[in-house]
Amino acid sequence: MAFYDAGRKAVYLNPGVAPVEAAQAAVDNFATSNWSSPDPHHVLLHEFGHFNHHLAIGDLGFRAAIKRGSVPWSDEPMIMREVGAYAATSNGNFVAEVFAGRCVGRKFPSAVTRLYSQLGGP
Repeated sequence: MAFYDAGRKAVYLNPGVAPVEAAQAAVDNFATSNWSSPDPHHVLLHEFGHFNHHLAIGDLGFRAAIKRGSVPWSDEPMIMREVGAYAATSNGNFVAEVFAGRCVGRKFPSAVTRLYSQLGGP
């Protein structure tokens, strides 16, 4: 659907994915508590979240944020419950998922917004 290339600081779209497929993927992933929103543009918003996060914290910070397992284990249950399972895979995915949710009007509890700010969320 889309991906963020940190080296080029660019978001790429996959033209081979039909809009209806992307929309259904968002609905399905939200329904199973994997993603933070059911919006049909969720993947694109998530990738723009990575882009904006990268600009906000710089190259070194972003490289550390996208490492799998960078989310503190003590925050993982709260992140999975309040944001989604994919957000718990790395600090970078946490920020991107919260960013995507906020773009479509989702409100998050203070524990989520506090962590988002601490991690340099845009």
